[in-house]
Amino acid sequence: MFEGKMINCVDRSAIIGAKLGAATSVAPLQTAGVDMVTANKFQKFMATFLLLDMAAETINCQICLASDAAATGLKAISSVTLAASASANDNKQVRIEIDAALLKDETTLCFLSARVITGSTVGGTVAIILEGFDERNGPIKTANALIPAEMDRGDDVASVILLKRIQSNVILT
Repeated sequence: MFEGKMINCVDRSAIIGAKLGAATSVAPLQTAGVDMVTANKFQKFMATFLLLDMAAETINCQICLASDAAATGLKAISSVTLAASASANDNKQVRIEIDAALLKDETTLCFLSARVITGSTVGGTVAIILEGFDERNGPIKTANALIPAEMDRGDDVASVILLKRIQSNVILT
């Protein structure tokens, strides 16, 4: 689609969901569900999980389908599980990428979400970024990129990292 054209990364991606610097444990931390009408604009999706100070518990990062914008009835379609470690999972980044073709036959779960859950009650602080890549109709226009309603501007490390990424990608208001 972009053959012979020089485009930068900002033209290829848009943040469609995020949850910043919140605690996770056996109670999952997840982004709001993104309606597939919006998601259908993209050819690929990537969820990035920024893990900060994590407890020695398993960590399961997932891209899921949901039945509504509140991300209920989640069904994982791709996941990465990290083994329990008190130090190996601290300050780690996990990325999961899926092709939009995986979603084309889905009729009941029509919202896309990303979530993280740990194996016990201590958990840790995580930020989640859900992005759409390679808009079907050409480069993404920065002014049209979505800014999720739940995005906050906390001062913790994950929020600062994410905001630096966002500021290079969309216009913050």
